[in-house]
Amino acid sequence: MPSSVGRELKRSVGDQLRGMRCLVRMLGSDAQRPGLAPPALPEVLPELDRLVGRTFRAVDTMLSTVETAVATVRPASGPFRGFAPFEAYFSAAGAERLQEDLYRGLKAVAAAERPNQLVLKARLAAVAADLAGEREAAPQEAGAALLRALVRRKPLVDFAEEGGAAAILRQYVALALLFAVFLRGAPPEAEASALIEDALLIAGTRLDAISAALAPGESGDRLPSLLAGLADHLA
Repeated sequence: MPSSVGRELKRSVGDQLRGMRCLVRMLGSDAQRPGLAPPALPEVLPELDRLVGRTFRAVDTMLSTVETAVATVRPASGPFRGFAPFEAYFSAAGAERLQEDLYRGLKAVAAAERPNQLVLKARLAAVAADLAGEREAAPQEAGAALLRALVRRKPLVDFAEEGGAAAILRQYVALALLFAVFLRGAPPEAEASALIEDALLIAGTRLDAISAALAPGESGDRLPSLLAGLADHLA
């Protein structure tokens, strides 16, 4: 099996396993389960609902064991440490490195907002491919290209759908801002995680304008300048 096919298969299987575990964990939560769907059990049988919760918690425990076993074979991603200089992503192993940095960044952004979100790692290959032609792009242009790729490929899924599309767009904008800031000149690695909450707050200040610039039929010419202005407040 070619190594690229093997990596893609592992990403796809990993996404499915993480997605199943996230959903099972929510179904096993007495607090979250009622919000996933209208009650399926009559109120006169609450003990059955509690049994459903216990069943899914048992499945969650089993999946945790499987995930731990998998982690011993393939180590989990480390913490988010920002992004490398842009040219580093165009070397022989650059696309793989970009996907890993984007994955860590999305996980960190999701963790800062809501725990019921899943990063589909398999879709990040397409995001990296969309950036392949941006080698000579300025930081704000590369950030705009990343934002368009994230919106197009949708690697972030919110199981609870809290806040809808606008909330996920704000997270994508925050990651694009972090991307642009690091391409300008990398802050210390220790500051990467500390910048996430600020990036989310700043992203929310111009979300309507960014959403309009991303609308079908728009040229997208305004997007780099919008991101550049926001990145100035983050850097």
